[in-house]
Amino acid sequence: FPVAIYAHGGAFVRGNRDDVFCFTPIMERFLELGIAVCSIDYRLFEDGSYFPDNLEDVRDALCFLNQEADDLQIMRGRIVLWGDSAGAALMLTTALAPTEFVGEQKMERLPLISGVIALYPPTNFLLFKFIQTWIAHIKFYGGGREEWRELMTRVSPVTHLRADSPPIMLLHGKKDPIVPFTQALHFVEKGADVGADVRLFSFPNGTHSLASFAQTENPLKIERLLERIEAFSCQVLALPPRETLH
Repeated sequence: FPVAIYAHGGAFVRGNRDDVFCFTPIMERFLELGIAVCSIDYRLFEDGSYFPDNLEDVRDALCFLNQEADDLQIMRGRIVLWGDSAGAALMLTTALAPTEFVGEQKMERLPLISGVIALYPPTNFLLFKFIQTWIAHIKFYGGGREEWRELMTRVSPVTHLRADSPPIMLLHGKKDPIVPFTQALHFVEKGADVGADVRLFSFPNGTHSLASFAQTENPLKIERLLERIEAFSCQVLALPPRETLH
């Protein structure tokens, strides 16, 4: 089976792989399409753990799944990455910089990524005031301010956008109080500058949750959202439309 691999959100300080069940409509749509679903963990910020530990863990998890592909009956090279918030940012950076953050799987190449679906991710940490407060990260990060700024640039998804980056689908609410919608606009502008395939779907009343995208006053209901995700996934994974699968 082709596979959709999920990374959870939680501001890099909380959450685990069971959070995939918060996105049951998306997960069920993948399964209807014949796409397997995996969910991964990564180290959270705590004493002794900070960037890029979490990125190394994400890469290691993808390499592990690639190694075990035969036993898991998943296709190598038919992979969509997806996640929300912090997890979406980690998936974006990993897909865009496949050789940058190497953990224990030093000899393994990252599997080919067909596309990324990112729900309301921070894309440039230096422009992201919620995470930009350096003082708040002192307990996690032991370096100085300038070194921290360099690290934030290095781990930001937008830094690694290239013309040959895998296709990216951004889903972002215009009323997001946690990750401002400007993060999505900034990423789209950089994508246009470098010639990357970045597709933004905005939600007028959307905040920082999947549920907010389907609010009654929002013209884009949950079924239309799932149709967008389905169309993108089928295209990048080279799958036939769902009606031909039955």
